[in-house]
Amino acid sequence: MATMRTVLLPGFDKPCSALGFGCANLMGRVSLRQSERALAYAFDCGVTFFDTSRSYGWGRSEEVLGAFAKGKRDKILICTKFGTLPPPRNRLREWAKPVVRGSLKLVRKIGLAGVGKRIAVQVANHSASVVRKGCFDVDAAQRSLDTSLRELKTDYIDIYLLHNPEPANVADGAVFEYLETLVSKGTIRTFGVSSNPESARVICTRFADIRTVQIPNNILDDNIWMLPGREAKILLTNVPFGSGAGLAKVRSLASTNTELIHRCQAELGLDLRTDRGTASLCLRAALSRNSSGVVICGMHNLDRIAANVADAQFGDNTDLDRIAESIRRTLNCNSGGL
Repeated sequence: MATMRTVLLPGFDKPCSALGFGCANLMGRVSLRQSERALAYAFDCGVTFFDTSRSYGWGRSEEVLGAFAKGKRDKILICTKFGTLPPPRNRLREWAKPVVRGSLKLVRKIGLAGVGKRIAVQVANHSASVVRKGCFDVDAAQRSLDTSLRELKTDYIDIYLLHNPEPANVADGAVFEYLETLVSKGTIRTFGVSSNPESARVICTRFADIRTVQIPNNILDDNIWMLPGREAKILLTNVPFGSGAGLAKVRSLASTNTELIHRCQAELGLDLRTDRGTASLCLRAALSRNSSGVVICGMHNLDRIAANVADAQFGDNTDLDRIAESIRRTLNCNSGGL
């Protein structure tokens, strides 16, 4: 098994895995049994950074992560978020989730990919319609923190983030002042924002002392360059595969670009004619671009976890960065340059 590469995040006294386990699917797309197996397998593979939120898994992701963390709390880093809340728990919804998961598995098994995609889109749209957003005041932060500590079965949070705030939500800075008091008490180790790149840029420009930022960053969409003072911050990046679109676009480009295929084979040992090669290129590019931070993947399939862990042993790679930049320019994607 590949050795997991680790990073020492600013302000922490122990390293964590460069690959983070994204818990958004736990108890949502993924059942309890699958969630428990994925968490345990990822940990056994060397993953020690776990990213969750109050809203993930219809409000149950933290609960499952907390049960998993029992006896391991000093060996892992937990990042959770507030500001986006799950819908109230509902017995009918709890009953329906396994039915929906079963329907998705069935249509995929018999090859009705289009039907499965439509079901997934409907579920996502419904989820978005019932999730409550925009609760970023001090009282909301305290209530959410109390719930997170209880669900995670811990007395401290390593990284506590505002979940998808807009600059207007935090304009007075009151919530950041409150979070500073929590750091001084030891209730949280550090805090920051998880948002879209532009909102994160504006907020970090206004509040230069924010220590942690989580944004999407991938081979098609290079956003890291936008962040002021990024060298001194804990940088967490997500969506390394571009929500699936990245894989499809890179695969399509490779199918018509023999030079790219040969270059990746010669310089990186990756075969872009295969799904595995394309996925590895995307993840390694994300890891190289954020070589001193953590790249977060949503992963629950054990084979995919093993493949991601194998790719996570690679760090900063100039050849890879240049290939990624060339792909962005060819596809006219967001590019910050090298």
